[in-house]
Amino acid sequence: MWTVVSDFDGTIVPFDVTDRLLDQFADPAWQFVEEAWKHGRISARRCMTLQVAMIRATQAELDAFLDAIDIDPHFPAFASDCRHAGVPLAVVSDGLDYVIHRVLGRHRMDGLTVFANHLVAGGDGTYAMAAPHAIDACMAGSGVCKCDRAAALAGRNDRTLLIGNGRSDFCPGESADLLFARGALLGKAREQGWPAVDVPDFAAARLAFARLIGRLAEVA
Repeated sequence: MWTVVSDFDGTIVPFDVTDRLLDQFADPAWQFVEEAWKHGRISARRCMTLQVAMIRATQAELDAFLDAIDIDPHFPAFASDCRHAGVPLAVVSDGLDYVIHRVLGRHRMDGLTVFANHLVAGGDGTYAMAAPHAIDACMAGSGVCKCDRAAALAGRNDRTLLIGNGRSDFCPGESADLLFARGALLGKAREQGWPAVDVPDFAAARLAFARLIGRLAEVA
């Protein structure tokens, strides 16, 4: 049996919501923190912690920003395909839980299992980040260890289908049984010889998933 693990930023949403949130509400110095992470001077977890602390926005401003974000229009149908096939689907992201729940909720997708960093509101327009899904042994140094979450979700018997696009997906991509990949993840998969299907969006993901489980005729 398969378990599907999907990234959020750049996958369910076609761009990085966290980066746009920082562009809108954070001190511009967040970009220097980003560069420090890209050059390996700080971990991904430390990077996100520092960047979230730079955000200044009221709850109303944050919600209005998030309510303008659209997801891939074919993602709800993909989630429905998984449900009808009896295949578990979880969103595992190194982004922020409030962001993901707010965006998915507006599209009536708030029933999905989500693992992400926890956004803590200070009540005065300030924010902090907690990392309840971090582990010290995380090779990526992320707030959410995607490898650990993917392994826990799949258990001993299930095969893992990972859907993603970026650097945070490299670690779980190495151990996944199959990737539906795009962007940097697709390039890494081809470089390393990982089993991957080029899936630019969830319309393509629906077809590839139907082939995988033998239900191609059911995809409208």
